[in-house]
Amino acid sequence: MAAVIIVFSVWLALLVVVATVAIAVAPRVHSAGWMHRLRSRGAAAADAAVAQFGRVGAGVIALFAAWSVVIIVGWPLGLAAHRLEHAVDRPFFAWWQDHHLGGAWHHAWIDLTNIGSPTVTQILAVAGAVLTAALYARRRNWWVPPVILLVGYLAEKYAQTILKLVVHRGHPPTTLGSYPSGGMGRLIDIYGLIIFFVVLRFWPRSPRMWAIGGSLLAMFASIQAYARINNLEHWLTDVIGGTIFGILLLAMMITGYWAMARLPVARPAGTQSASPAAPSASGNGVVPHPVALAATPAGPPSE
Repeated sequence: MAAVIIVFSVWLALLVVVATVAIAVAPRVHSAGWMHRLRSRGAAAADAAVAQFGRVGAGVIALFAAWSVVIIVGWPLGLAAHRLEHAVDRPFFAWWQDHHLGGAWHHAWIDLTNIGSPTVTQILAVAGAVLTAALYARRRNWWVPPVILLVGYLAEKYAQTILKLVVHRGHPPTTLGSYPSGGMGRLIDIYGLIIFFVVLRFWPRSPRMWAIGGSLLAMFASIQAYARINNLEHWLTDVIGGTIFGILLLAMMITGYWAMARLPVARPAGTQSASPAAPSASGNGVVPHPVALAATPAGPPSE
């Protein structure tokens, strides 16, 4: 068996093992004390921001702040990748080039690499926006998932452009692919958001479904990563950097979603605002209550 096929087989086997373990332990992790504290603190922070700036304002601030973090983290990682080019990338690239397999195997991966292409992810972002608008149509903030998907595509595009320019590490001799891998960033961002919104809509309280969704995303990302490496489209560290880049982008967009989709929680009975006639910062007449919200499910409930 060809060496590159063995690599893929081992890679796939490890992914299946990790996914199986993740699905099995998901309920235990979800109910752990540290996870509950993390959710409670996150809910309290989100409510404080929404009370101060409103849902849209808090979401925009969260997105811009997180987008800056993505670039700030991606920049030094790109410089580190550039320094590892001779020690890591070139030997790895030479090994893969020497063991490159042609024929049907080659043509299959030429096609599979397109799952992270700009055209495919653009279509998925628009289709996902239409799909989530329909799935969330009966919810108060039905418009948030479509907006997050479309903004997510643009955020990846321009963040990748900035990082490519500031890192400026060059590319392999076979293609123009550079740091970070756009295919990895786009795929994790857009596919991850679609999976997130589908699980949130139908199985928000199922830890195992969240683990299955994460495993599905990992499978798509693994196919994209292997394709980019097998097709000699990127240095290895470009692909690793693109993976980190995509994960950060996905976390950024989900954070923005939680802020924009936050539903107000009524004050406990017996409490009054200092000025009953004045609306809250959230624009719905009530100020979200962190303790009450911490006890609610992770996703905004249907109305």
